[in-house]
Amino acid sequence: MGEDVKALGGADPTLLALYEVAVSLSNVEELHLAAEKIVTVARDLLNANTSTLCWLDSRTGKLRTLADTSPEMRVPAWRWPGQGAVGMAFESGQPVVVSDYQSWPHALKLAAEHAPASALAMPLKVRGRTLGGLAVATLVRRDFGPRDLQLMQLLAGLAAPTLELALMFRQLRGQRRARPRAS
Repeated sequence: MGEDVKALGGADPTLLALYEVAVSLSNVEELHLAAEKIVTVARDLLNANTSTLCWLDSRTGKLRTLADTSPEMRVPAWRWPGQGAVGMAFESGQPVVVSDYQSWPHALKLAAEHAPASALAMPLKVRGRTLGGLAVATLVRRDFGPRDLQLMQLLAGLAAPTLELALMFRQLRGQRRARPRAS
């Protein structure tokens, strides 16, 4: 823990975790590292079993799964906006809270033993544009409350610009690599 965190003293552990996320994400240039950090923190902060982060691929119009904490669940690598909790949060631009995922009409069809019981998803927005979605899920039915929504909104607010910046770094590196070949 850095000196800044120690100076916060007896602050709420959740706020400290969000602070640490903000500091650690502030210098992440690699898209996959940022995405992995975000899903891990989301899962842990919300005491969920899994977390998934998707980002819009502007070429295909689909959402690409950038990171997921549960590879055994076989979350699809791609999905259309409107599919699953992440897709619905992306499409609507609003948080999505699903207490009974199994009977929810927009649920992804996953293997029964890995299907979530409840989910909470948040759109990832940058300058008013929705560019992705972040979701957590539980294997036991749960009613997500106002504090859960606040935590996800804070995390989404940190995650979206970080991911956009990491994507820009990736594109710039690709352009730099392509430039010597062109000359």
